[in-house]
Amino acid sequence: MNPNVKIKPSTGDVLDHSSTTSGAAPVGAHIVMVANASRTYLVFQNVSDTVMSINFGADAGAADGIVVQPGGSVTFNSAWVPSQEVRLRCSSTGKAYVAKQGI
Repeated sequence: MNPNVKIKPSTGDVLDHSSTTSGAAPVGAHIVMVANASRTYLVFQNVSDTVMSINFGADAGAADGIVVQPGGSVTFNSAWVPSQEVRLRCSSTGKAYVAKQGI
């Protein structure tokens, strides 16, 4: 670790958007989080037994989403955190996920 690098810790609130997939399968337009320009942290974890994909500001299609395997997660917490809405696609309804954002 470089001792000359100064990291300013940040604090704030954590908002929980955890839920299950809903609607007609495949769920492609499910909005997990609305756009938030104040977002400083984002984590999405797939706690189901089914592959999911997420995208930002657009449908989470198979070709353009970030694939999150069962038990996998995606975290944004440093130099870049997407501020667009977070969308989810899943082939089945009733599949659980954990989604949190810091503001």
